[in-house]
Amino acid sequence: MRRSHILAAAVAVAVSCGASIAARAQDVPPGAIFRIDAGVHSGVVRRIALSADQRTMVTSSFDKTIRVWNLPEGTLRSTFRVPAGDGFEGSGYAVALSPDGRTIAVGGWMKQMYVYLLDSGTGAVTGVLGPNPDIVNHVAFSPDGARIAAVFGNRNGVRLWDVAGRALLAEDSAYGRDTYVVDFAQDGSFVTGGYDGILRYYGADGVRQAGVPARSGTEIDDIDISPDGKRMAVSYSDRTGVDIYDTATRTWLISPELAAQGVGGISSVAWSSNGSHLYVGGQMKDKDGYYPTLRMPADISAAPSVVLRTIDTVSDLEPYGAEDFAFSTTSPQLGIVRAENFVMNVETNTAAMGSVGVSGIRASADGRRILFASDYAGKQRYVFDVDALSLTPVAADDTSLAEPDISGLDLKALVSTYTPSFNGVSLAFDSGEWAMTVAAYPDRQRIILGSGWYVRNYDSAGTMQWRTAVAGWSWGVTTTRDGSAVIGAFGDGTIRWFRASDGAVLLSLFITRDAKRWIAWTPGGYYAASPEGETLAGWQVDKADQETPDYFPIAAFRAQFNKPAVLKAILRTLDEGKAAQEAQVN
Repeated sequence: MRRSHILAAAVAVAVSCGASIAARAQDVPPGAIFRIDAGVHSGVVRRIALSADQRTMVTSSFDKTIRVWNLPEGTLRSTFRVPAGDGFEGSGYAVALSPDGRTIAVGGWMKQMYVYLLDSGTGAVTGVLGPNPDIVNHVAFSPDGARIAAVFGNRNGVRLWDVAGRALLAEDSAYGRDTYVVDFAQDGSFVTGGYDGILRYYGADGVRQAGVPARSGTEIDDIDISPDGKRMAVSYSDRTGVDIYDTATRTWLISPELAAQGVGGISSVAWSSNGSHLYVGGQMKDKDGYYPTLRMPADISAAPSVVLRTIDTVSDLEPYGAEDFAFSTTSPQLGIVRAENFVMNVETNTAAMGSVGVSGIRASADGRRILFASDYAGKQRYVFDVDALSLTPVAADDTSLAEPDISGLDLKALVSTYTPSFNGVSLAFDSGEWAMTVAAYPDRQRIILGSGWYVRNYDSAGTMQWRTAVAGWSWGVTTTRDGSAVIGAFGDGTIRWFRASDGAVLLSLFITRDAKRWIAWTPGGYYAASPEGETLAGWQVDKADQETPDYFPIAAFRAQFNKPAVLKAILRTLDEGKAAQEAQVN
């Protein structure tokens, strides 16, 4: 998936975190927000940061958590949160760790687009940088830890702050498109790159010194200055390739040939700590459908070799040890690789929603029984029954539940495209949004289209009736037989039921990949769960925009909100208030 997808897919995570509720019981703080937390990331991890002693990894995710990991064991040390609110706020795109390891900087789609500064030991918010003009795509500390640079979405460029005083030292907004990367040299100068195809050089004071057009691509996804400062690797979203730049003479040196390794952009590049090798990876996919990470000598004197193959986009690469590397993927997966072997491997524990036919989902006529797969191959299949509130394994070839209706639809015009059309009419779609899955309503007058950002409803004239932000990539959508509800399966391990009239979320279900735990909940926080399923969720309570939020396990409010009867009624009433009345909930 392209980094532009990764960027805006923060919309995906907003819904995965639930909705804010008004307190219905004295013990529940007003404005509490229902959050899923499976103990590992359930949303895209776009950036990782390692401590100087390489005993710590910090990650931020679209799932609105910041996690601290012990290296090389890969055990979770801490989970931190920043103010998030409803919608997309709180989705982490960028993370950095200060050279002394004491401060975490995290940015993304935040309240007032702040860069939050956290104590790495306690997770307490110690300060903010901003407010800022747009989404923070990348953040980096200077080598001495005294300054922080951040780059932004749209044409908002770069800002540089003094860490101690939080003062804005410099900014440059004369950019043409989104900016995705900033990298410091050892002397404190820095370089930025983005989708306008210009490498911009800045002095340690943040004053621009030069602008250099990219060599062979337009959409710069990543840059990395070598440890000796003599070379810079540049990668692109719109080209399967990397260019090497001489930072002293500011001339291009060589462009290693990568086309034979796969097709797709390169979202991450990293020099080894000793400068002997270069690692590259990203959206590039090989002939077997995997995403390879390549290693090549620093002087590009030999062809690249494959040192890792993952099932999804390699979102970040960082040096580890003298010649090894750490990585993240959008699945998400975290790891450390040495000599083509895992030193550490942490994978998400969310159901994968693999293919179960033409889609990632099948449903009964009334939408109360859903078949899905917990693995990418689509072989580990389960049925969730809303009436029984049960999760049951089924035979891999079970076709008792219906696949989405796609008969008569022009799939080439509707899916696997940035510009879908229906009945010859171009559909309203955001720039960079990728159409993934489609289904027709029983009346054949409307369609449901799922992307990495939204589920959208269109009428026969191609007019959008509603759109609802979704929790991860849309692996499948379908409707009930009477057309009253829409059901979708998403990349964060959730299945969601939407009211067809307006797209409002009625019910959500989260399942772990091993299918041993699940929890289902309504927008207002009524829930039912498997044994130990309560461990998968909690309530986040935001305070002021610059303060550390509180987090409470949902079990603390079991008496008020563990109401299975509400969940069983909501798909019939299509209204949470009516379902609560029917279930006699006060």
